[in-house]
Amino acid sequence: MNIECSLKKIISKAKENFDPSIISSCIPYTKRTGIIFMLEQNNFYAKLRFSENLIGNPVNNVLHGGAIVALLQNTAQYHILWQKNLDYIPSIIDISVNFLRKGRNVDTFARAIIIKDGKRVVNVDVKAWNDHEYKPIANASINFLYKVNE
Repeated sequence: MNIECSLKKIISKAKENFDPSIISSCIPYTKRTGIIFMLEQNNFYAKLRFSENLIGNPVNNVLHGGAIVALLQNTAQYHILWQKNLDYIPSIIDISVNFLRKGRNVDTFARAIIIKDGKRVVNVDVKAWNDHEYKPIANASINFLYKVNE
């Protein structure tokens, strides 16, 4: 499937049904990693389903940092896509991640918020947690570039 060509249709279908999980079920990376996009009281968020494949430290059963960053990045990108009605995935300019606690061997959740929405750049803060949103395991600040017509 050519994702770029059909992304607009996927987003449209997801919005019509108020079901962002349609997006995550159509993107090969999110399907493979177990990232599911959801709505809670009209707020977009994501869940990373726990899998033994995501463990980075088997002695302590700690999630791999790369899996956490993937959750943060995808949550931020698709949050922008959901909010801004884009038909393309915005490109990352830079990302700053803080690991705050160990990611446990349970489902992990993430929520993003757009901090600054400019003409060419959008800044997003995103946090991930296991049990309670007020106890984040990681957070990130990410700058994305909107497509520039050449």
